Amino acid sequence: NHQIERIVLVSREDLVERHYSQLRVPNTRVLALAHDKFRNARNDGAVYAYLPPDVPQALLERMVDNALDHIHLVHSRNEVNERLAGASQEIHELNKIGVALSAEHEPQALMEMILTKSRELTGADAGSIYVVERVPLRDQRRIKFTPGRPAAEGLLFEEHLRFSLAQNDTVNVPFREATIEIDERSMAGYVALTGEIINVEDAYHLPPEVPYTINRRFDIDSGYRTRSILCVPMRNPKGKIAGVLQLINPKRDPSVKLVSLSAVTQQVVPFTARQQEVVASLASQAAVALENSRLYE
Repeated sequence: NHQIERIVLVSREDLVERHYSQLRVPNTRVLALAHDKFRNARNDGAVYAYLPPDVPQALLERMVDNALDHIHLVHSRNEVNERLAGASQEIHELNKIGVALSAEHEPQALMEMILTKSRELTGADAGSIYVVERVPLRDQRRIKFTPGRPAAEGLLFEEHLRFSLAQNDTVNVPFREATIEIDERSMAGYVALTGEIINVEDAYHLPPEVPYTINRRFDIDSGYRTRSILCVPMRNPKGKIAGVLQLINPKRDPSVKLVSLSAVTQQVVPFTARQQEVVASLASQAAVALENSRLYE
């Protein structure tokens, strides 16, 4: 929360003594107009700088600027330290998740873990996983078989996305597997087709130039409100997309349920650039784990 920065000028030590708790705060600097430093060490410690009572105005203004710069410097340093601590924690969590993913070989349990951990890292209220499936084309009449080569090698295949898993902390809707095309009409299909990440602040108000839309049927049937969406490809080290990880509605307080439009307005925030990076990294680990699971199976 932004706080008003204050530069306080005092000429007497008893004023610092009386208002010590209000003056000894991060957003305040005390300039003492006095020839000698204050006798009490506690009061002296609250003073940013001493100036003579008859200091010229230009020098006083310069000292005020320096005091403000010091507030900004301390604030920036604290922000950097917080970000570094957060990044270290994220790396630690990603390493733990990576170890857990490599140890799990059952596909459904693996997807549950991927989606659950992704939502925990971002505070997302809901999410889903789509897995790329490769199936033979029904019409194989276009195949030209080569003499001496097994017929199976000549089969033509197509790919689609299987809606494999969904989680939602607010509403409990029976899950039904389904397949969707890998094309530009849906967000998941677009991500699987292009490999691009989608990060939208409000799914109901998409930019007019994008080719994809969202299917509001789930929201209509359940009374839910899908707002912020992060859709990330699950790409293995060879660049092949094994699936799509979709997260919905990150919340200020992960424990709050989005049972009303006002709750959505108050709680749901956009996915940050840092969250996007972390989820993209996790999605890559997930793609490797899914591929290993299939090979193991």
